[in-house]
Amino acid sequence: MKVYVKNDELKRKILQSGYSISSFADKVGVTRSFMYYVLNQQRTLSPGLAVRVAEVLEVDYDEYFFVGTTEEFQTLLKGGESNEKAR
Repeated sequence: MKVYVKNDELKRKILQSGYSISSFADKVGVTRSFMYYVLNQQRTLSPGLAVRVAEVLEVDYDEYFFVGTTEEFQTLLKGGESNEKAR
């Protein structure tokens, strides 16, 4: 299973919380380039990193992240079944 960022809402939440993408990457312990890849859905997160991101932003994990296979995530992007079904 992989952890994906569901949509652009995470990027908005980071910025609304007063962080730049670079400063947020530093806060959660990753490089700026990796964070950009994650936010643009070009890389997946480890479950631990996703939990850390949710904790720092004080958000619900399931609101921003999808756990599943690549095929399930692609279905979600096309408007298919929700994350709850995949869990």
